[in-house]
Amino acid sequence: MLFMGFATSAFAKENKEDSYGVYKKFFDKEGIAWEIDSDEDLTFRYQGGNFFISKSVREPRYLQLNMPNIYNVQEGEEFKVLRALNAINTGTKAVKGSLMNIDTTNPRVWLTIEMFLDEDPELGDFFYRLLDLLHGARHEFAAQLN
Repeated sequence: MLFMGFATSAFAKENKEDSYGVYKKFFDKEGIAWEIDSDEDLTFRYQGGNFFISKSVREPRYLQLNMPNIYNVQEGEEFKVLRALNAINTGTKAVKGSLMNIDTTNPRVWLTIEMFLDEDPELGDFFYRLLDLLHGARHEFAAQLN
């Protein structure tokens, strides 16, 4: 008999009422200050960078780690920015760069890593690597612009 469903895990238990539970616990253990912003995102700083984790109600084991607003796009440089983002998207592991608010007077560049986590993620095994990848992509983006 094939059973389709999810096993009860530490991740599911921690996140039943608080979808950020596993991240808060990790940040508290590592001494990383965090807060929940008005959009209900979990925000924090690391090595001078601003980051947030987006809430995923439908997929509690889905991680979307964002490094927003790394660059303010000036009028007339959209193509140059898109070329730099293309270099990031094709040459950097796990990171995707996006031009946000493109139809406004304030377009900005964001970097994101998206992934699914297993039932009992050991964030210490990989989370700092994700942050380093985002920092590296930010530096590569700046280099591509020059």
